[in-house]
Amino acid sequence: MKIRFVFSLGLLLAASFSVQADKIIRVVDVAGNVDSLRAEIHEANRLAETHFTALRLSGDFQFGPHDSLPDIAGSLTLRGPARLIGGGSGESSHLGDDKGPGYLFRIGPEAMLRLESLEISDFSLNHDSDGLIVNSGSLHLEEVQFARVAVGYWCVKFCTPAMPMIANLKDADLLIYRVSMVNSGISSLGYASPFTGGLIYNKGEVNMAASQVYLEKYGWARSFHNSGSFYIRNSSFLFRDAGGEFENPLFGIPGSSPIRIVNSIVSGFDGATCQEAISDGFNLNDSAGCAWSSPNDLVGIPTGVHWRPVTAHWLYSRDQILTNAIVPMASSPAVDSANADWCDSNSLLRNGRFRGEGCDRGAVETVKVSLGEGGINGLYFNPDAD
Repeated sequence: MKIRFVFSLGLLLAASFSVQADKIIRVVDVAGNVDSLRAEIHEANRLAETHFTALRLSGDFQFGPHDSLPDIAGSLTLRGPARLIGGGSGESSHLGDDKGPGYLFRIGPEAMLRLESLEISDFSLNHDSDGLIVNSGSLHLEEVQFARVAVGYWCVKFCTPAMPMIANLKDADLLIYRVSMVNSGISSLGYASPFTGGLIYNKGEVNMAASQVYLEKYGWARSFHNSGSFYIRNSSFLFRDAGGEFENPLFGIPGSSPIRIVNSIVSGFDGATCQEAISDGFNLNDSAGCAWSSPNDLVGIPTGVHWRPVTAHWLYSRDQILTNAIVPMASSPAVDSANADWCDSNSLLRNGRFRGEGCDRGAVETVKVSLGEGGINGLYFNPDAD
């Protein structure tokens, strides 16, 4: 039985699953041991006909070279807070991309994997991998941070990356909600794939909301490639290019299916980004070469965002894994200027969006607080911006 996500850009972000009510929910604690995690996934697969399994992870799971996990065959949830750590991104070494797994997770056509409150960092994929996560079924990412995930590449007369961080295959569903992708989807040579997309290659359906992508020091950032359906809303993309040697269009290559985007911030990417994405309005893009002209698009002006550490008072609980966020300053044109009809109840940092008062474009909602509660001028939760 196929488990599918149901999502509409006009509705609150939600996942709806078709499941059998008579299955038993099985919950198991797994603390910081890759062998134990591998054994529990095998057990979840064995019991897939009769059980839904949730693994509550804690601590650090350190993966060695060529380590991977069993294919996902049933319905499985991995919930932290916990960290899955590879052997290093290999950014300084050509050979670094030949270390690490062929994949970390592979989800079968009738399977569903849900990852929550996890950091996945410092993996370096080998050159013949299909991706760190290969999805043929249903994949739900919520409050996940990817950091320093280097993709592999192959070299003949020149070197080019060979796979994305996430491969969402034909008829597969991928839901990305409150997810952070930091300096990932790039090879150790500093390139993202012009053919597959460094972060996500999609042939199925992707829905992305309240999420962010931050890249720095890389010169070629083709992060997404789409040949299916790909929808983005209330998300933020910030590129800091130290080299400036190559183009950085973000969304795929000419001829790929366009990505649809609304209520989002795109900063530091060149105008070619807009050629491979269709704006549904209320986007903010600082490139003067961007041709977006849907209602309330703002193009060619400073976005007024900065990359700052996440501190405890941003969140209602301390089990978050986010380290930094793309945050609008109080003077940013993103503040209170989004289309509230497209905003859901929470932002990347779990704080509620002010749908009735006007929500912010991008992944983070600025929060009104009193001066006594830490606000500056009693306005916003941006202590170094107001």
